[in-house]
Amino acid sequence: STALLLRFDFYLNLPALADRLIGAVFHGEPALLLSFFFGVFGVDRFYLGHVGVGLGKLFTLGGLGIWALIDFILIATKNVKDSQGIPLA
Repeated sequence: STALLLRFDFYLNLPALADRLIGAVFHGEPALLLSFFFGVFGVDRFYLGHVGVGLGKLFTLGGLGIWALIDFILIATKNVKDSQGIPLA
């Protein structure tokens, strides 16, 4: 009974696990490009799933560019995680 429940739980979580594994593989470089070209508008943060931060950057034009520059450096050095807590690959 317990083994069946654990197996069922594993299959329910399989799509989330696949999303985490696939997302960790390839979303670092697009985030860097988005940050460079559209970071002032918060597109990089929207892409990473940080909607609130993205809106803040959008309404302040990236903190008048300062916030956008800091985010670009954080993404370039891979010191930021996506909304699921996965580090950039």
